[in-house]
Amino acid sequence: MSHVEQRSRDSAQRSATRGSDPALADDVVPVLSWGHTDHWHQWGEVLAVVAGDVVARLEDGSERHVTEDSALWLPAHCVHAVRMSEDAVLLPVISGDDGFDATMPPHPIGIAMTSVLRRAVTRQLRAQLFDSPECFIPDVLDEVRASLDGGMGAVLPRSGPARSVAQALLSDPASHVSLEEWAARTFTSEATLRRAFVDQTGMTFTRWLRRVRLAQSRTMLDRGLPVATVAAKVGYTSTSAFVAAFRREFGHTPGRHAVPA
Repeated sequence: MSHVEQRSRDSAQRSATRGSDPALADDVVPVLSWGHTDHWHQWGEVLAVVAGDVVARLEDGSERHVTEDSALWLPAHCVHAVRMSEDAVLLPVISGDDGFDATMPPHPIGIAMTSVLRRAVTRQLRAQLFDSPECFIPDVLDEVRASLDGGMGAVLPRSGPARSVAQALLSDPASHVSLEEWAARTFTSEATLRRAFVDQTGMTFTRWLRRVRLAQSRTMLDRGLPVATVAAKVGYTSTSAFVAAFRREFGHTPGRHAVPA
């Protein structure tokens, strides 16, 4: 019996006694010929590939492609399934660190596969293939953070009122509540909020919010939403302003990024 078949059988036996809730099978994920069935992890996960085709299906039915150019961050407890081509070489990396997860976006997001990240992924794959005691997972996670800092998303403030503001804006990126009003809502001062964003994320509040909006716009474009609709959903009052900001951030227009309907 192959390793894949053994894991599938073990998972089926456990599922029979635990029920169908994917959260209960966190330690053993069913592995099928096409990938993994619905499941989630206690910590965040990075999916990276060096070859083949991999698609992650999220709980809301949307799909995210994992390619040689773009890895995928999945936050803790994010229910997902994975399917892959027969020639796919996939490296799933579980962070295993609540502190690391707290600095990452609380929603799935693409990660630019930079040359440095690709090298870290390849080294970890080789180490696992040859049962090497070396571990390059910290390097992979460090480069994931570096890639986010390079423009794919935004790090959350670590604590306090700034984190509450950040979480609210992640849920509603179209909000036009001023920083002064956020300060009143969180019982702090505008200056304190501004300083917290710079100190804890390395970005001004304005820059942080723009990056969040543009990062979320990519997810919406991946789902095939029209550019004008996406612009409104992430808080831009004009499509032309959104297109200009998107081009400055990613080097191409949102029309080029969008998936054809």
